Amino acid sequence: MLVRDQFIAEPFGHQFVPFATLATIAASMDRLRIGTLVLANDYRHPAVVAKEFATVNVLPGRRAEIGVGAGWASGEYTRLGVAFDGRRVRVDALKKQFKC
Repeated sequence: MLVRDQFIAEPFGHQFVPFATLATIAASMDRLRIGTLVLANDYRHPAVVAKEFATVNVLPGRRAEIGVGAGWASGEYTRLGVAFDGRRVRVDALKKQFKC
């Protein structure tokens, strides 16, 4: 089961936050693999993402997968008050933070 990381309703409808959703799913099913489709790199500090993911992965028995990306929804950035830098800037920041 993969969950989205969207803060606004468009274009997929309202979404629950990813890590709480994954923890809830993992607690109710003991074999299902869980994960995120793509977490937008600019929405959360990488250390916070790493800690949240480690918790969601370890507690239910190491069955989580994480997807991270450079972000794409300019309207979502605007509504969140986060600068929507050019693609190269966003990708370079992602590479730097995840040592790619």
